[in-house]
Amino acid sequence: MLIAATVNAQTVFVKHSLIDGKVQISLPSSYNALAKSEIEKDFPDPEYSPTVIFRDGENGASLKIVIENNQVSATEVGKFKSWRVSRMLKDTTLKVMSHDLKDINDRKVGIIKVNYPNIQRYHQYFFTSLDGRLILLILECSSAEILNKEFEFDQIMSSLLIR
Repeated sequence: MLIAATVNAQTVFVKHSLIDGKVQISLPSSYNALAKSEIEKDFPDPEYSPTVIFRDGENGASLKIVIENNQVSATEVGKFKSWRVSRMLKDTTLKVMSHDLKDINDRKVGIIKVNYPNIQRYHQYFFTSLDGRLILLILECSSAEILNKEFEFDQIMSSLLIR
């Protein structure tokens, strides 16, 4: 659902209300939501299927939103971030660029920025609690594009509002 638009430099951000109005996020106007049938085709296993996927038609960046089965309260987000980072640091197929725990719109949000050199992809994971479960948002682009996308990704992340 479209709510409003704001302009930042040359990028127009559009607010989207998702997951029965419980999640609000602003994305560049070039991002389009994939149809549920497209998501199911790309992710046939419902346990691992994103709830929502937006793709940027201009350069292949994307946002995936996954509601995980992990039970995580708002006070446990920091512990979950530490656990996930510790596992990622052992994975030789990726490089953890940075990780943090921030307050975004009165919510603790875990952030992990990761480069996957073998596939030349960059992921910015950010997550918090939604109704006692973990909501994971994944911004993705090619590793070559990260310098162009980092500010945009941070703007998207900063717009996250959980109701």
